[in-house]
Amino acid sequence: MHERSIVRQLLRQVVEVMLEHQSCRVTSVRISVGEFSGVEGELLKTAFRDMSPHTPVRGAELYLETVPLEATCDACGSEFTVEHFHFLCPACESQQVRVLRGEDLMLESVTLEDDNHEQADAHRKPA
Repeated sequence: MHERSIVRQLLRQVVEVMLEHQSCRVTSVRISVGEFSGVEGELLKTAFRDMSPHTPVRGAELYLETVPLEATCDACGSEFTVEHFHFLCPACESQQVRVLRGEDLMLESVTLEDDNHEQADAHRKPA
């Protein structure tokens, strides 16, 4: 299950953000997972739930947004959602398509809390 190694790296990044902002607590972590990223969202959530209690990120809530696989046609310029991994332009039926989004795993934001319970968000890093 490579999701555990992904969560291990994610937790490292979140701890770095914590230290960078001199925060004492993380309340939430938001990530986006592309449909074509090769990452299974539920397994990622389970790994986070199992691994985070043993880190400074303990108690943080993980929010996951799934990003659909979207492409553009090099032949006609049409943008479309790729359904069932069928890489064919629905407008002109060209196979000359490029993926626009839906391949990445991204740490979108980390909500931090300081000793006075004031919250701040740190945003967007590739995971």
